[in-house]
Amino acid sequence: MLHEENYPEIQNAMERYLGHPEVLGLVFKMVQLKGDYWSIDPWMYRKATQIIRNHCGVYSATDGCDSLPKGKRQRMIKSGLYGRLIKARVFHDGWVKDPKVLQQKLQYQVSRHEGEGRLSMQKTALKEANHSRYCPTYDILKGYRGTHPQVMQSRIASKTPLRPRRNRWFNPRFYKEILTHGFQG
Repeated sequence: MLHEENYPEIQNAMERYLGHPEVLGLVFKMVQLKGDYWSIDPWMYRKATQIIRNHCGVYSATDGCDSLPKGKRQRMIKSGLYGRLIKARVFHDGWVKDPKVLQQKLQYQVSRHEGEGRLSMQKTALKEANHSRYCPTYDILKGYRGTHPQVMQSRIASKTPLRPRRNRWFNPRFYKEILTHGFQG
């Protein structure tokens, strides 16, 4: 979802790069909501190509979060010469779901990416997911205190935080994540 406060920046960027055919896509910063609407995962992908020039020979890649230019050096638009990072955000709330709905989503993803045989081996573990294990990294996620897009307001008003959590800076798992993946915010 786009935040309405970013509409002017998006429009300005589209106008600015319209006459630059080498720019195939506009890259947005991602706000990865996870577990609830007040937590973000700074280690998930942080940017994605969201606007692509028409009829320029680009195809979708990596679960739709980026694109590749056909016939050019095979680098994602968001990390290559063909994209421009703009000061706009996209909110992704695909990991803010009822635990049972998320379980079904994960089962589907496993079956598509790893095959039905792998799914049967993981069904027991997925079925045992409960509210406390629903988001195992919840305790080390970054709190989100910014504003959400207007379109999300009614949905957010009916929700509560997933569970209480203490400051992530006091959690040893947070430092393990930093050592493994680096500090991302």
